[in-house]
Amino acid sequence: MTTKQMADILGLSDRRIRQLENEGVLVKVAHGKFDLTQSVQTYIESLRERYSSAEYLNLKREQAMHEKAKRQKTELELQFLQADTHHSQDIELAMNAMVESFKSRSLLIPGTAAERVQHLKELEPIKEVIKEEVYEALQDLSEYNPSE
Repeated sequence: MTTKQMADILGLSDRRIRQLENEGVLVKVAHGKFDLTQSVQTYIESLRERYSSAEYLNLKREQAMHEKAKRQKTELELQFLQADTHHSQDIELAMNAMVESFKSRSLLIPGTAAERVQHLKELEPIKEVIKEEVYEALQDLSEYNPSE
């Protein structure tokens, strides 16, 4: 086989055929002529060795992990752009504001409840007023809108 024919068969460039010849991968029988059977077998064996080596497999594994991380990062960035996800600082600010609002509302309960129960003498109606005040505070909490 000529260099050109070998290149066509293996799907490589003439230059790559010459490189493989210099590396001893392809079997040359004369100037510009190769033993097809031996050359294809040694070429396949060189590929097998190259692509099954631990170093190559580790490299491929690292590349796959890197690509996975890039994909995950891109997906997160897309979620942020689509407003499906929020930054942890934004969530923390919203939660702090919600807790502060609930705390303020809860601290009002004794004063508003006291005004409503000052004329009552029995325990059950007093408990019912306090319970209503607590439920109102919880209702305010359930309707909390951080965008407001």
